[in-house]
Amino acid sequence: LSAGLKLGYQTEAVPSSGGVASSSAKGLTDTDVFLNGRVMVGPGLFRFGGDLSFASGGSVANSDNSVNEYSGGITFTPRVGYEQLVGAGTLGARVSYDLIQTDRNISVPSNSPTYTGGTNAKLAGGNVLTFTAFYEMPIANNILGFDLNVSKSNSTKYSDTITPSTDDYDGYTGYIVAAYASFEVTPSIKILPTLGYGVPRVNLTAFDSAGQTMSAGIYASLAARFEF
Repeated sequence: LSAGLKLGYQTEAVPSSGGVASSSAKGLTDTDVFLNGRVMVGPGLFRFGGDLSFASGGSVANSDNSVNEYSGGITFTPRVGYEQLVGAGTLGARVSYDLIQTDRNISVPSNSPTYTGGTNAKLAGGNVLTFTAFYEMPIANNILGFDLNVSKSNSTKYSDTITPSTDDYDGYTGYIVAAYASFEVTPSIKILPTLGYGVPRVNLTAFDSAGQTMSAGIYASLAARFEF
């Protein structure tokens, strides 16, 4: 078994289209505590684990149609997977689901163009099912991999303290085909770049409630892993 803590910073943006204003999201992401385990099953490894993510602050919808990256809630996401050696690398797949997801609280300014302003709002639902297939190869002390990630969310319900009715927003299907790597800087520090194409899993606060449809595009990320 292994456990750890993830901290991150993320930036997302959608340009204006079809009369819908542009939206953006940036800032520190939810804190994520994870647990991983593995057992030998047949010719490969059965992997299991889960993530408990929680917002270190509330979600804030600003007057310029931007939000921070805090979800405003708590999510527990268990996952299972299987992998085995194939050729020079490892072939595997995993599936995860947001089994528990609390309502997400949003602070809305009085002049918000997206929400009913001057109130505290809530988003409920939007649980995400994610499937990932991957193949990765060792290169010296580094790793090069490729994966296909498909995510499907439930519908999301919006409500606030001013508007008595609630609005439902359809779920979405996102996908990314990506190449990724793990470069060892020191035995305890690794750099993790990713470059992909597709429709990523996005911040629902920023985009779903604006009535926007996500379009495919280039996705890039850079992360670091510190082991103690």
